[in-house]
Formats: sequence, structure tokens, C-alpha cells
Amino acid sequence: SSVDGDKWESVALINVLKPKRRLYKPTFSVTSNGLLMIAAHGAIPWGNADASQPDSPPGQLAMCWISKDGHTWSEPTPITGATGYAVNHVVWNRETAFAVARGESCGNYAINLYSGREGKDFTRLFGCNLGNESQPGTLALIFDGDQMHCLMSRYNSGEISGTQTRFPWSTGLLGTAKGPRFDEWEWKQINESIAHAKLLRLPDQRIIAIAGLTDPEYRTSLCELNLATRKLSEFLTLPKEWHNVSLAHHDGQLWLSYHESHSVKDTVHLAKVKLDLK
Repeated sequence: SSVDGDKWESVALINVLKPKRRLYKPTFSVTSNGLLMIAAHGAIPWGNADASQPDSPPGQLAMCWISKDGHTWSEPTPITGATGYAVNHVVWNRETAFAVARGESCGNYAINLYSGREGKDFTRLFGCNLGNESQPGTLALIFDGDQMHCLMSRYNSGEISGTQTRFPWSTGLLGTAKGPRFDEWEWKQINESIAHAKLLRLPDQRIIAIAGLTDPEYRTSLCELNLATRKLSEFLTLPKEWHNVSLAHHDGQLWLSYHESHSVKDTVHLAKVKLDLK
């Protein structure tokens, strides 16, 4: 934690011990009653799971933790039904938490939508089979009144070229569904092929996306997303050395955390981008 973004201190260690799991891609959200939630993807280290036992725990599991102050955290709560599906993040709409995940079903690529009142007892709301030609990458959710939107990156089957595997990225999709059931989705192409994306709504209601754009060359950029036109408008290209960039808004600025590829040690950096709020 930090009071100014310059000096940081470690305040908590988040882990899973029974059974021991490695945690991947943790993300923050704020619950309907002002608590902090961390959602992450836990995996039992290779060789430690015994699938032959009926009561053997799932090798991969999405889970979340709750805290009042960011220092003391609850025990992990599984996101029910998301076993084997990679949950990207959790978003809130009133008292309900929603999570979207990608995975495979019967040889086809699929995405699932889950919900949980007050961040508990997650159940599967919706499943969408995408076939086997285009694989979903990252999934980012955002609400607009009673409508839910999902920005999805996707790529075709890998192409073997020498010793490297190349994944040609396809045009991104924007899905829209109306509440309260969110079980009927309409998917349309956006104007860019994207490798990944995260979404953030500003106080002036604009939607900022941090996206991996792939045409004409790969780059990570800050963009503005127009839901009506399904258009990503790039306004700032980030340095090539920045990886795994996350964003938040505070006091008229975007705060960007990232890794640098040339760092000698495993380090996380913070950058601030001043915004012109309308």
C-alpha cells in the first residue's frame, strides 16, 4: 500500500495452502458495500494433483478474497463452476459481482459468465460456444446502465514457423447483453485486431481501454472505446518495454503499473498519465 504512489510497503501475503496453489493474474475490485476484493486464478503445481482420486481438488480454480482494510483478508472463496476456466477479472453492478471466463468445452472454445450476490456463491449464468476456429484471448466487462458489454480479443489456431509458434490475432469482438438475466448476447466486430484489453470508466463516463493493438505492428496503447460505434481510438502508445500493464484512475490521472522486460530483477513500476477530464 501507499499514500502517495511513491513509497510502498508490503501489508499482506495472499496464499492458498490447502491444497497449496500458485496464484496467477490477481485483480482488484470494490464491492457494493465498499470492501476490497481480489480475484485470482489458482493452479496446483504440476505433479501435485492426483486426478485418480474421486475427492481430488481441481487442478485449476478461480477464487476471490475480501478485506475491509487491505491488510487482513478472508479465506479464499471459489467461483463455483469456473473450474478449468480462466477468469480474467470481476466487475460489480449494484450488489452483484460478475465474472467472465474462457476455456474449452467438448473440443470447442467457449466463454462462461458467472454471478454472485455480494461476491459469494457464484453460479453460471450463461455459456457461449465459439466453435474451434477462433480462440478467445482476454475478456473485459463493463456496464452501461442495465446493459453489460464484453470486449474480447481472439486469435486463430497457432502457426508453426521454425521453432516458434505464431498466433495471428483476429478482429476483436464487442458483445452486448441486457439484464437482469444477461443470457442473450449480440457480438459485433470492433475496428481493431487486439491481443488483449482492459477497460476502465472515468468519472466523466468515458471508457478507457488499455489494449494490445496488432496492426500495422504490435504495441500497447491507451485508447478510448465508443460503445455505440464499437470503435477504439488510440491516443497514447506506451513504451515497448512495458508489459502486463494495469490501470486505475485517481485524482484526474491514470495510474499504470507494469513490468519492464529489461529489468535485472523482478520489479513492478508505476507511471501516471494526466487526463483532460470533460
